[in-house]
This record gives sequence, C-alpha cells and structure tokens, in this order.
Amino acid sequence: KTPFNGRLFTENGGCLVIFTTKRAAKKRVAAARAAGADVEIVASTKDGLSLKRVLNRLGSMGVANLLVEGGSKVAASFLKAGLVDKVAFFIAPTLIGADGLAGVGGLGVKRLDSAPELTGIKVKRLGRDLLIVGLVV
Repeated sequence: KTPFNGRLFTENGGCLVIFTTKRAAKKRVAAARAAGADVEIVASTKDGLSLKRVLNRLGSMGVANLLVEGGSKVAASFLKAGLVDKVAFFIAPTLIGADGLAGVGGLGVKRLDSAPELTGIKVKRLGRDLLIVGLVV
C-alpha cells in the first residue's frame, strides 16, 4: 500500500527494509526493490507476518531497539506474541467514547489476572496531553 514515490522512498534517511510474505505480488516486490528498499520475505502465521522472524532478522542486521507504531491490530499482535518490553500511550483530553478506535486490539484475555500489566509507570504532561510510559510484565 505504500506508494513508491512517497517520502519513505524518496527522502534519504538510511536503510529502508520492508517485510512481507511469499504471498506478496511479485511486481510490487520488484518495484519496491527498484525504488531502493531491501525487501525481506518472512514466514506468515494466521495473524500475518511472523513477528518473531521479523525481529530475528532485524537483530541480525544490528537493530537492537525498535519503535513499533501502528494501529490496534499491530499493537495487539506484538503484545500477544510477548514481544513488547515498554509501551507509551498518549492520552488527549478529548472524550470520544465507543465511537473512537481502540488503542490496542483484542488480546484474547479470558481472566483479568492473565492480562499484560505495566510496572514502573511514568506520567508526563505534554501540552494538554498526557504521556504514560510503562514496562510490560
């Protein structure tokens, strides 16, 4: 879905690595490579990419820290796989209610005592917003 003429491809900011599965369209993979991306094919799971394989590959490339930014499904996938050390939530003083989007998708929690918890919580005010950071236990 990423346009090959977008800033991700056109701005010189370092190495661009795209992870996908063998089901990716060969023309898109070739186009991404032609645009300068390193395209890595990894195994898939029922939920999408094998995140453990992605992180193993990034580790072999020398990546020791990773900021994962995405929607609720991405956040839930990393949490369910046990691959999150620290989380940062931004909370704005705006009430949307159930009409808004979830920050974290379904985790399959059956009992509250099996839900991921945070420790070492720090709260910082950023303008009108709050930043809450904690370690996942």
